[in-house]
Amino acid sequence: MDFSSPGSHGGKDARFAKDHVSDSGVQGVLQRTLKHLGFKKHVHPHVFRHAYATHLLEANIPIRHVQKILGHKTLKSTMIYLHVTTQAQIFRAKSGMGRR
Repeated sequence: MDFSSPGSHGGKDARFAKDHVSDSGVQGVLQRTLKHLGFKKHVHPHVFRHAYATHLLEANIPIRHVQKILGHKTLKSTMIYLHVTTQAQIFRAKSGMGRR
């Protein structure tokens, strides 16, 4: 699949969109790309949002910044990612995965 030019995949190219891309549009592009790559598992676009937030927190980006990036109205919503990040850090520490 060629995503290098607008409309090359039969739809709008998000890089050139003036407005927000629809959820179904993102999901459609993702599913076509996964199919093209031969990826069998179903992946929802929210997985990328979740991974991004987790990586930001693991990189010590202040939680208030992450809250703003994600558009959360309350800090409580963003705090969910802290639990995931903490669990991953505990796992790496116990398994020795973070050592050089």
